[in-house]
Amino acid sequence: MPNRVQLYFDCVSPWSYIAFHALRRYRQAWDMEVEYFPRSLAYIMKFAENRPPVAVANKGAHMMHELRVASRMYNVPVQMPNTFPFETFTLMGFLHRVKELYPEKLEHLVEQSFTTIWRDGRPLQNADQIRAMAAQSFAENESKLAELLEYATSRDARRALSAASQQLVEAGAFGFPWIVASRTSDGEQMPVFGVDHLEVLAAFFHKAYLGPQANGQTPRL
Repeated sequence: MPNRVQLYFDCVSPWSYIAFHALRRYRQAWDMEVEYFPRSLAYIMKFAENRPPVAVANKGAHMMHELRVASRMYNVPVQMPNTFPFETFTLMGFLHRVKELYPEKLEHLVEQSFTTIWRDGRPLQNADQIRAMAAQSFAENESKLAELLEYATSRDARRALSAASQQLVEAGAFGFPWIVASRTSDGEQMPVFGVDHLEVLAAFFHKAYLGPQANGQTPRL
């Protein structure tokens, strides 16, 4: 059986976007499956009593610098959305429900969500924006998409996100991306926070670290 990584994320997090691409690049080299768990960063911050970087002026400004550096380091294009931060309760409720009902569609829809927000710079804040993003994935049955969006805007979706996020905080999470690695050889698990822990994951899996782009090359800044 392959090693496993669980990526817990919210699409409002640019570091989750970069981690999504970085982990996929390492799937073959680390003999690894990646599973995606949509959660709410707002609830994570609330339950962990944490504060987002943009809440501190200098930290927020430095984060913008770090994103420019990370874009070059990981070769992942980053364009700040015209509104940031923005609410993602509807989007994450939508992806949470997709994972439950149509898991075969989840990775593509996560990629489409990240691409829309962080490559194209367009936030996905409401049902109409999400419908446009996801329409092609449900072209064979638009009623499924309508049902998903109805759920995503409901109180049930908020309650589900809240409960799942609280459970994750109780397991140790305090921000995103939160990554839980599972090693097949002995069943050991290790959580890490942030995309900048790829080298630690390589050591945990007893695999070669091939750099931020998983190609053995060191980027030049």
